[in-house]
Amino acid sequence: MDQFRGYTVAGMLLVNYIGDMEAFHDVLKHHSVYFSYADSIMPSFFFAVGYSFRLTILRRLPEFGTLRTWGTYVRRSLSLILISLMFFGLGAGEEYSEWSNYSWQSAWHLLTRIIKSDLWETLALIGVTQIVLLPFINKSLRFRVGLIVGCLVAHAVLSYLFNFNFAHQQPNALEDLLVRYIDWGATDKRCWESGPFGVLNWSVAMLLGSIAYDIVAANPASKAFGKLLTLGVVLMAIGYSISCLTRLYDVDKGEGVQPAMATSSDTTSAAWGAPPKNLERFAESPVWPPFERASGQDIPSMLAEPPFVPPPDQSLRRVNYWMMTKQLPSPSFILFASGFASALYALFVLACNIGPLRVGLFRTFGQNPLATYLLHVVVGLTLHTVSPEDAPLWYCLASVTVFFLIVYGIIRGLEKQGIYIRL
Repeated sequence: MDQFRGYTVAGMLLVNYIGDMEAFHDVLKHHSVYFSYADSIMPSFFFAVGYSFRLTILRRLPEFGTLRTWGTYVRRSLSLILISLMFFGLGAGEEYSEWSNYSWQSAWHLLTRIIKSDLWETLALIGVTQIVLLPFINKSLRFRVGLIVGCLVAHAVLSYLFNFNFAHQQPNALEDLLVRYIDWGATDKRCWESGPFGVLNWSVAMLLGSIAYDIVAANPASKAFGKLLTLGVVLMAIGYSISCLTRLYDVDKGEGVQPAMATSSDTTSAAWGAPPKNLERFAESPVWPPFERASGQDIPSMLAEPPFVPPPDQSLRRVNYWMMTKQLPSPSFILFASGFASALYALFVLACNIGPLRVGLFRTFGQNPLATYLLHVVVGLTLHTVSPEDAPLWYCLASVTVFFLIVYGIIRGLEKQGIYIRL
């Protein structure tokens, strides 16, 4: 697991650093409409956290009892949330640069924008998800599988009612209520990563990581490899199958042809389950699929593009809930990404537990992931000042190499001194 975690950290460093560099292929960068290599990294973090969460809580509960054990995890999670806010900002804009603009209302509006958008960076999402799963992570396999299904269903229902529009900065009934009763000041913000309701599906990745721990703990390495690989393949197949619903939103199948339903721009408030406002970009019914469009279609016309392949642009297919998007995250995304993590972890079990593989870089990053995570932000900001977005490939490769050498050199120095930053 240290090797797998170290690989994930190294992958995060790579995709975060090259995200704005034009010389690198798009599959190495983050997207919100399909599954790229960059989009595989964050779910692997949650998968690894779920694995370790299950391992440690099963050891600590008998030794320390429920209250003391839970208190440890709550403090750790709150610390992750605080670190995330301090490193990645509160989302305050220019209006907070002058004292004359300060008021109780402006402070409240800043808080609402944090709750909707700026809180939900990876570290904070991990912290919140751990707190949500704390009463359940030690439960039986059957209970956790049921909880996975419940989370997926609850996320889909909430997305149908309001969350799809809420996450994409479209008119929605929830924010209409919030504006009316508590002076909600975040309607001009889209959700960062996934927003507060995305925790439901990020919990799925963490719970599947806990199941991976059970597999490894109960089986010899050779058998664990087979079961992890099977779990991964099954989850990827389910995730891809669900993503095929996105083909129902092709313009040539009828999306955007029929008269649009009334949107919130036509009324004083948005109805529950109302369509988005921008129907040139979003599907009219993005969550409830228009199944009637499948009639008369052959199988190839209903197959979505495979992962790592971008879909057509929004003039040919409208944005919908069923595509592999990390922003919500969608069920197709979280299931495929968790399956990808499980299959990849199976290969690490094969290479490290059955075989002799040990990569020093992965060990160093994997044993000190929080320090690496925080350091790479600072080093990246500094080096990007001399790494133009339109630089040629040779220069970008040199810049990435320097970036890795600096981060690895510092973290390796901490490792030699026995310094590990843990919460």
